[in-house]
Amino acid sequence: MKMKLIRLLIAISVMLFVNVESPSVTAADFSNEATEEVPADKIVVSDKLMIEPKKVHAGEQVSFKLALPEENDYETIILSYLSSETKTEVDVTLTYDSEKKLYEGILKTGNDTNVGIWQFTKAVGIDKNKGVNVLETTPLTSEIEELKQGDFEVIPHPTSVLDLPSIKVEPKPVKIGETLQFSMKSIKNVALTNVTVVYRSSIENNEKTDQRLTLSLTYNEETKEYEEKFAAIAPDLIGDWVIEYISASDANGNPYKLFNQFVIEWDKEKVQKQINELNAQLIKEQSVEELEVTAIQEKNAVLKETIKKLEATIAAKEKLLQENLSIGNFTIEENLVEEEIDPIIDEEIPAENEESLAETESTNSLTNPNPAVNKEEAVTDLADKQKNEAGSSSTASESKSANEESNQLVNKTSIGDEPVIDEKTDVMKLSKGSLLIVLAAFIIINGFIFKF
Repeated sequence: MKMKLIRLLIAISVMLFVNVESPSVTAADFSNEATEEVPADKIVVSDKLMIEPKKVHAGEQVSFKLALPEENDYETIILSYLSSETKTEVDVTLTYDSEKKLYEGILKTGNDTNVGIWQFTKAVGIDKNKGVNVLETTPLTSEIEELKQGDFEVIPHPTSVLDLPSIKVEPKPVKIGETLQFSMKSIKNVALTNVTVVYRSSIENNEKTDQRLTLSLTYNEETKEYEEKFAAIAPDLIGDWVIEYISASDANGNPYKLFNQFVIEWDKEKVQKQINELNAQLIKEQSVEELEVTAIQEKNAVLKETIKKLEATIAAKEKLLQENLSIGNFTIEENLVEEEIDPIIDEEIPAENEESLAETESTNSLTNPNPAVNKEEAVTDLADKQKNEAGSSSTASESKSANEESNQLVNKTSIGDEPVIDEKTDVMKLSKGSLLIVLAAFIIINGFIFKF
């Protein structure tokens, strides 16, 4: 009896073991088949991504474009990126443009954006029903590799490399013929190459706005500065000058270019003025009734295309990295020279001409009753006489004889070597004395003739 019971228990155990084992195997086989299947919406996105630029400065924006087959009807696609340096994550949303048949999006970086490679990790598509489908995932590696198709790199902002407050321009202002010296430093003595500063003439001189002055800087080991001298400033450079941009490259070959806000705003204003003029012309053309409708349409099409290009120019200007660079402004001025005075007056009068000068003064004292006649007038007369000496030698001789006779009369009436106090009184006395002498001689001669 006991043996029958034991056999029954063993049979029941075997049956239970077989029934439990069979479902377990079937489940395992289903799981294996599921892992081998590829979802219908599985798409390789990274190889189709167009990223511009692949290497961007902090503060610039990165544009993304993606072209997918038309049967993939997604409203938006979200790209996920991971910083290789800090492991920070960021998402980029692409929206579909039906005209271009592209998914497009923009990532705006800032000065605080992590520098380094940003790796593409995942792409997710969202359809019209808000259904979420994972399109692609990529495995991450611990080693930093070269940029893949879907990756991009962020390099420092130019202000992290260029030490703008160190900019010096000497002298201020600089004059024609002088030497202009420009110098600046890099942040933390970062090694730079191809350091260039491009100047532009001030907007106040409208006719000179296209003039540019380029300075190529070299590193000075002693001063630890990048320097350049611009010698012999030419007259055609007179006016105010402002920095248009500064460019350089670091040791890794990364380029840096920083524009002046002032110049960018000025350029945008000029382009906007052109756009306004073209829009006014377009409105005028559209309001004119002419028989040549086709010609008007073609002309309007050209105007619209030109306006579109100018608007694109403004948009491109706004994307440029820019800062206030007014610290580098300078002015070139004309070198004013004092007018030269007649060298005959400045030079010391030769000893041989002192006698002529004395004779001129003596003549003036007899012929000019005004005592205000001074030595400067005499010197001027003498200078004029010397300039015309070649053509008036005979006149000079007669003048000299007349002066000698006048001096003899003065010497006869003067007492000793005392100075003449009142010239007018002496002249009057001389005249009266001469009349008395002539009168006395007349009387004596008449008396003598009458006696005989």
